Amino acid sequence: MAWFKRDKAEKRKNRLGDVPGMIMLTIVLVYSVVMVIDGYLLCRSGLIKGPDYVCPEKPQEIVYLTGGGAGTSVATAGRKTTYFHDVLKLSFDFPEEWGSVSVREEMGVDQSGSNIIIGLMASFPELAKQSGGGMFLHASNPNVPVADRRLAYWGSESVKVSSAYDLTRWCEDKDDCSTFTNANGVLMAKQKMNPAGAEGGSSFYVYYLHNPRGGYNGVALSSERLDAKYSAAALQKGFDELIDSIRLLD
Repeated sequence: MAWFKRDKAEKRKNRLGDVPGMIMLTIVLVYSVVMVIDGYLLCRSGLIKGPDYVCPEKPQEIVYLTGGGAGTSVATAGRKTTYFHDVLKLSFDFPEEWGSVSVREEMGVDQSGSNIIIGLMASFPELAKQSGGGMFLHASNPNVPVADRRLAYWGSESVKVSSAYDLTRWCEDKDDCSTFTNANGVLMAKQKMNPAGAEGGSSFYVYYLHNPRGGYNGVALSSERLDAKYSAAALQKGFDELIDSIRLLD
């Protein structure tokens, strides 16, 4: 009888001894799931550090291919890719040979000195000039009081479009500027920048729109930082079609 009690106690002890291991395993599994869902959590929390280390970007876009099955990567002349972004709340079409769209955050500093996300920037990496990064869209949140922003170029001007009223008045006292409505009823302003080729640069157009359906209401687009690898005419035609295809999402 004594040996039975000892054996029973030993089994109970073994079971209890497994509890810490089971707790640790559960924690590891939960943390792994979190890391899969948000792969940049460790980096953003500061646990991963190193010289010149850049945190990986959180993918926020869903791309649907038309004219072929999902996952098609072979570029064919005349075929389009339709791009949807659930945070920007807009979509547009572009030539499939332009590759993919990447989105990264614009960081700024608020009135309290904290780092905050104040904008989203979209790029075509395969059309990137050496210094431009292929950026073609900059969407800003005009409702966040910003003490410091690290960017100052045509895209950062989108912060000035905080309402449809701002957009309708955009071209006041500006040369080479006009408003129009694209094929999907989106009101836009088109402004020619650097019209006289000042500072050795060439002129280009910037398009502005107000999007009331997303958190980033002011949107600016331009092909100025895109490389015309398929000829300037092809780039202009493709970008004009992109502008005309913009749709605001619910």
